[in-house]
This record gives sequence, C-alpha cells and structure tokens, in this order.
Amino acid sequence: ATLPSLVGTEGSGVVVAAGGGWVPWYMVGKRVGIIKSTGGVWAEYVVVDAMTCITLPDDVSFEGGSSCFVNPLTAVAFVEIAQARGVKAIVHTAGASAVGKMLVKHAADVGVDVIAVVRRPEQAAALQAIGAKYMIDTSVPDWKSKLASLTSALGATLAFDAVAGSLTGELLECMPNGSEVQVYGGLSGQASSAINPRGLIFQDKKVRGFWLVQYLAGAGMFAKMAMIKKVKHGLKTAFETTINTSYPLEQAVAAIHDYTGNMSDNKIAFKPPQSA
Repeated sequence: ATLPSLVGTEGSGVVVAAGGGWVPWYMVGKRVGIIKSTGGVWAEYVVVDAMTCITLPDDVSFEGGSSCFVNPLTAVAFVEIAQARGVKAIVHTAGASAVGKMLVKHAADVGVDVIAVVRRPEQAAALQAIGAKYMIDTSVPDWKSKLASLTSALGATLAFDAVAGSLTGELLECMPNGSEVQVYGGLSGQASSAINPRGLIFQDKKVRGFWLVQYLAGAGMFAKMAMIKKVKHGLKTAFETTINTSYPLEQAVAAIHDYTGNMSDNKIAFKPPQSA
C-alpha cells in the first residue's frame, strides 16, 4: 500500500460535519458507530456515508459502540440462516470469540441452541458464565464422540466455522447426514481439509463459504434495516462488546501485540485524543 495508509474497519465517535441531505444533517452532533470498508478508521477524523452509521443509545459508551456492525450482523445472519432452514441447533467454532458470545446470547433469545466449539476449558467456562448450554472442548480426547452425540440429539445440521484447517472436515464428520458447514474464517492459517468424500457423496453433506458482505447484498434494504435495528436494540445485551483495554493511536504496535496474545479475551480499542 502507498504510505501513509489507514487501516481499520469499525469505530465510533461524534458526527462533527455533514454533506447534503436531511439524514446526514440530522446526525450532526450525534454519537454513532461506524463502518468503513475502504480508507480505514484508525484516525482522529474519518469520512463515512450516513447509511453506514448507527446512532448509539445514551447508555452505550463509545467503546461499546465501536464494534456494532461486523460481529453483531454476523451473529444475526447465522441465526437467520438457521431459522430459514428450520434448524433448531447450530455448531459454531471459535465459540469463545466476540461473535461467538454474541451468537450464544442472540440465538437463545429466539430459541436456537448453539454448540460452541472451543480449544480450552477456561473458554468453555467463560461461555457457561453467559448462559451457554453446550460446549465442546477440543483439548479433551473424546471431543469428537461428544460432538457427534450432541449434533445427533439436537438435530444440528448447520455449522459455521471460523477456524478452517482440519477442523472443517472434523466437524462435518461429526454431524448428521444432510449437514452443511459454512466456512467464514481461517484462524488456523490453513486451508479447510480432512473432508471425507464419503460424506459428500453418500451422506449429502456440504461445505461452502459464508461472506457477510455477500449475505447483506442479497438481503435487500428492508431486511438489512431490520438486522441493524436488532443490533441497535441489543448493544447492551446480546450484542454488547467488551473492551479490555484502550490504546492511543501512537501505541498501535503494542495494542496489536496485546490482542494477538489472547484473541479470545475480549477486544482492544484505539482511543484518539478527545479534542474537537
């Protein structure tokens, strides 16, 4: 990239100026959460389209509103897909991540069970503390048999995989006939693998990708507005974002090291100087 270059996708702040149109003018002075797909938001000032802003309720802090698009909308989309298929239980990897915690809470609100797949006992404990009922810890030797039993008992024929690697195929192997794994991340750094062709050929199992941008593009304006409304109303409940630590922009390297050291331990935020 040509330097200087801005990065970052989501943030929050106060609208200090607006272009033409009544919606932008209405937002001047309002506290908002924002998303910007190009150009970056790690800055003191950014320019965004008014339609990519969510006005924050008074009881939601800037930190709490700094991640109110990608993770919450992903959780909403997963539940919508499950409901459209009549699926009452779904499997989710990276279960203790921010989106994993949101998914557990949002799905419970609408009667969909989540089987959260995690890597460590403390992650399972953290999920249990927020009301999760079903956790699979892959550090336990018999985790696959436990997962197979749960997916069969709950009728979980839909999984969302943020990890990829061999876990994609291992999930599919543990799920009932007719199941589908949708891969939406690659936290393992490896391509999806360990997929048994027998399952694809004889058991009607499938693997496909999920991309939130594509899902939203196919949803239509009113459906997207309904999704955003759900998120806005749940910013203090199901879609609450927990920020562990805030860093000034000048300490970006330290912030990244802090976050990558334990990516399941909530979020790190950048907080520019609070000056006009």
